[in-house]
Amino acid sequence: MVLTSLEKMINKDDELIKKYKLIAFEHLATISTVKESIQEVEAQILFKEFEKNCVKYLPLKGFIIKNLYPTPNMRASCDVDILYESQDKYKVAKIFEDKGYSQQISLDTTQCSYLKAPYINIEMHDSLIPERYTSYEYCKSIWEKAVHSDNPGRNYEYKMNPVDFYIFQTAHSAKHFNNGGTGIRAITDTYVFIKKYNTLPFNESFKNKLKQNGILDFSNNLIGIANMLFANGEANDFYYEMVEYMLTSDSYGTLNNQTANRIFNKGGSKVKYIFSLAFPRLKYMSETYTWLPRVPFLLPVMWIVRLFNAVFIKPVKLRNNIKAMKTTDKETVKKVQDMQKRNGLNVYNTPDKKIKK
Repeated sequence: MVLTSLEKMINKDDELIKKYKLIAFEHLATISTVKESIQEVEAQILFKEFEKNCVKYLPLKGFIIKNLYPTPNMRASCDVDILYESQDKYKVAKIFEDKGYSQQISLDTTQCSYLKAPYINIEMHDSLIPERYTSYEYCKSIWEKAVHSDNPGRNYEYKMNPVDFYIFQTAHSAKHFNNGGTGIRAITDTYVFIKKYNTLPFNESFKNKLKQNGILDFSNNLIGIANMLFANGEANDFYYEMVEYMLTSDSYGTLNNQTANRIFNKGGSKVKYIFSLAFPRLKYMSETYTWLPRVPFLLPVMWIVRLFNAVFIKPVKLRNNIKAMKTTDKETVKKVQDMQKRNGLNVYNTPDKKIKK
């Protein structure tokens, strides 16, 4: 995507550019094209296997939205995300095993990752979003609203309607933005989507659903920034601040941003943040240990297990977390606090919150 823009901007008569031909960006663009092509081929092979084994599946996120870009390779993805029904997990595992994939252990119990060298990472999700997030209630009924895809010969492939797709995609971006930040893909994805479905932002029912999911202001800001960058839309200082924050957040956020966000979510107190790391709530622990809600009295035991894993299994991660906490000052937390408040983010679920489906 960067290469395409640069080629339009640069004077073709420039001898230096002729000589080097944007080698670095061309190299990255080639890798992106090859990777996207391999992902596409592998996904189609898996889809055929799902059809043979009567497994309902619904491709998600980048695998769908890439087709709204001028060319699919302009929207690079690290993985292919697919929603399926948990009742088919053994069928799915057998399919991946037969196709030469290795299963990656994940602490996120809503997904299971399957890897194949050199580029393929398929993430199979039995839920769109964990229960502790506001959008869980809306997203958990997605199969009831999904429809068969338009692809011929696909009896088990489903798709979301544009409204549900945008709500999930934006809720997912908001989750990353709230945790550690998100890269500029959230902006470009928003732009190509709104360009395709340009009447949605003005639909009151659509805006109400965004509000119910705690992402209305965040969505409006993404649309505003996208229009500012790509359609000569109105600019303001906050949009530039948000773009700067996203440009320095990598694709899925940084540990420093994540730490600052979590300290902010604990009222700005490092003590409360440390306590929450050492003694997470049952709902959070249940995402890793799905059986824990049936025996909640074992929660203190699992805290000890968690501490053991941090110290002896993942010491590097623990050291990085400690370093990030030490280097996160009040100014950084205040900046994050302002960013979150001005986006009106309300991504975490609470016991008394009811979201309409």
